[in-house]
Amino acid sequence: MSHVEIRQNINELKAELLNQYGAVIVFLADWDLYVQQLKVEVVRNKSMPIKTVKEKIKSIQSIKFSNLESVERIKFHKIKDDFEESETQEIYQAMLQDQHNPRYEQFRKDYKYSIGDLIELFNQLDLLSSRLSNLTAKEAEKEFEDIFYQYIFLNTANYGLTSKALKKRIDKTRVVLGERTKIRSQKNEMLTQIVLRQHQQGKRWKSADQVAKDCIDIIDSEFEKIDTRWLNSKLVEIELDKSDQVEKIKNIRKHDPKYKVIEQRIELMNEEISNIKESLRRGYPYENYNNFLSYGTEYIEKVVANTLRKNKPLLEKILEK
Repeated sequence: MSHVEIRQNINELKAELLNQYGAVIVFLADWDLYVQQLKVEVVRNKSMPIKTVKEKIKSIQSIKFSNLESVERIKFHKIKDDFEESETQEIYQAMLQDQHNPRYEQFRKDYKYSIGDLIELFNQLDLLSSRLSNLTAKEAEKEFEDIFYQYIFLNTANYGLTSKALKKRIDKTRVVLGERTKIRSQKNEMLTQIVLRQHQQGKRWKSADQVAKDCIDIIDSEFEKIDTRWLNSKLVEIELDKSDQVEKIKNIRKHDPKYKVIEQRIELMNEEISNIKESLRRGYPYENYNNFLSYGTEYIEKVVANTLRKNKPLLEKILEK
């Protein structure tokens, strides 16, 4: 990813954060206050109740607000894909003022994120933007990805507010992170079983660091089996998908737009198949998939020790008093 592309991504995510504040948090707070308490008239399919976040946001044009403040706030926070600098600063200042406003406390409880979370990410993006020229493209991309993942982990009520491409990327990343979480859970369970088994065989430790150091060879061996099994499974999955796409493209004319889409997808799958086969050929640790396979491999002993520290019930069973 080039510096130009990274800057575009930064600006796109900053706009998403501004929209998230105005068109989601402020709007939903207004909805709860004015629709439910002040009997705002909602015109929708014979007054059927509007329940989901998406329904509430889509209904914005069919709501007759009886409170002027609500109307003005929503006009002020109209969803946009690009903001002038003056608009950005105006909304940012409103965010700073509202981050401790009790008005939004119920939203934070209901949706588990806050205006303060958006401000933190916006500040990180601003800082990255100011440092961009001093970073290599690879360094800048990694920093942006870290911020992007933080935004995804907020699990916002709505997202991809102005960009279908951003929404698609977030959806895809959520799927990947979900799969990575499954791998991590599987490894955590395996770690617990190994440590308990070693303890039952007479091993005794005084700290999580000692447990990790004493059991690391067995843990590493079991993690290798999990990673190898996952890579082989992924290889079969992609090869089957590729086979389906190859058959599908045979029935599509080359000038059809769908042909180019499928062709590009097949190319990506060929590249991924090649990467997996090369990783399996080189053997464990599978460095190309370190980030995805969650525990990583460079500092696995440290990660294992940190994971054990979080499992207090297990430590109470295995550590000497």
